Amino acid sequence: MRSSTPSAIDQSLFLAWQSRDTRSRQQAWEGLWRALHATAVGFCRQLLGLAGDAEDCALDALQETIEETQRELSDGRVQWRGQPAFAAYVEGKLRWRCRDAVRRRLAERGRVQELFEEAADIADPHSNAETLVTDALGAQALVTSLLVMANDLNEQPTLRATLMALATYVDEQMQQHPAGDFEVDRHDLYAYLRRELGIDANTLYVRMNRLRKVLETAPSASG
Repeated sequence: MRSSTPSAIDQSLFLAWQSRDTRSRQQAWEGLWRALHATAVGFCRQLLGLAGDAEDCALDALQETIEETQRELSDGRVQWRGQPAFAAYVEGKLRWRCRDAVRRRLAERGRVQELFEEAADIADPHSNAETLVTDALGAQALVTSLLVMANDLNEQPTLRATLMALATYVDEQMQQHPAGDFEVDRHDLYAYLRRELGIDANTLYVRMNRLRKVLETAPSASG
């Protein structure tokens, strides 16, 4: 996606904003808001899946991004290094704030913590848990949280792939049962993961042990 942030802020506006000029600050806020609103909504919708919630999360993320940017400009922690560099700085910050907003929204749905605990049991090869019972709303919250977590695991590609495959499996089960409760069966899940990831049972065993530890300490489960 081509950034519109560079055209919103040039060097003269940046320096005036940094000097705490009131009019320039307002102009910078309005320019960044217009430039980044669609990006924020799109990213939140990608993570959250529900358009109404995505808009609310995007507004929170934008507000936090611009306020944080202003503080760092005023403190001298951000210097002008050209429009592309400033765009990358702001948009990178925005993506993190979008993730934070989505996590808070998921926590507000109430059952995410419980679902993560159940998912951790299902992922644990030593657990006696055989199924995870949920409904469509709970499954949507779980899938979204798993995808948010996967976005944070770029430096662990095998674990990220396992997490995304788990999210895909739950999502497919949800699509097959759009109304009422349904079960995520451990044996079906493990067979699906071996097939989709192209790995044997021993490799999956090792990965699921690692995944269990990630799920048990997941920040998206606690908000």
